[in-house]
Amino acid sequence: MSILDLFREANEKLKGKHLLAIGTVLIYFLIAGIPSGFDERYGILSLLISAPLALGISSFFLNLVRGNKVRVEQMFDGFKNYVPSLIMTILITFAVGFGLVLLIIPGIIIAIGFSMSYFILADNPQMDAVSAMKASWEMMKGYKADYFVFSLLSIMLCILGLIVLVVGFFYVIPVIYAASALFYEKIRNTK
Repeated sequence: MSILDLFREANEKLKGKHLLAIGTVLIYFLIAGIPSGFDERYGILSLLISAPLALGISSFFLNLVRGNKVRVEQMFDGFKNYVPSLIMTILITFAVGFGLVLLIIPGIIIAIGFSMSYFILADNPQMDAVSAMKASWEMMKGYKADYFVFSLLSIMLCILGLIVLVVGFFYVIPVIYAASALFYEKIRNTK
């Protein structure tokens, strides 16, 4: 799988929808970050809000790359599956945090292994959190190195976006989300 081709294809899929995607991502960051921006004590509130929003943003970008109609409101679709998204976010956060404490590399491997969990849950709303995480872990077998390269390239794009007067950052983030959804689509179709 060519990682650069994923980013090119994501950029193509965003044509005519880039402003909508930028607006959706901006709203997502604002809503998810507002509680913790006031005071550290609001971190729990931020978690309670950001978990379903992460599921909703995954649903938004899955619809976008599949050529379906997309609307900003799809970002809130995660609230329809609130409990599994919250449980999944908490479990992934603890698992990755524990792995990072061990020696950093296990945390990275765990994060990559669970990276498709939100897409899987968006596709299968009847699934519970643990099943979505197991499915992600299984799906990522043989693709962890590819996703690691994908993540490194995403970080470089974010840095470049920040260098370009921060405006580029808002252009790059939807491309990364769309490319991640495409990554999911590609490996889902091979399993």
